[in-house]
Amino acid sequence: FDSRLLTLAFLLGFYDGDGSIFSKNRIRPRITSISRNFLEDIKKYFNISYCISGYEYEREDRSIGNAFKLKIPNNLFNQMMDLDIKSLGRKRYYF
Repeated sequence: FDSRLLTLAFLLGFYDGDGSIFSKNRIRPRITSISRNFLEDIKKYFNISYCISGYEYEREDRSIGNAFKLKIPNNLFNQMMDLDIKSLGRKRYYF
């Protein structure tokens, strides 16, 4: 396997589990993690120019901790969607 394709497949799987497509009624694919370092590695590998943003998340009205999110560029997102791999249909979209 080509390492780029394998990494794209990994990113698609991660997006299916910890990603979202909508933000404030706009289409904005992104992934979320509690590990900023993990997102930094993805950002560096795929040469993503977007900043990683952090936020505090809650459960049952109490603060749990911090999480981080990274927007996926449209061209990279389309490459993920072009993979001939089954993924979550509700998260599939093309730009």
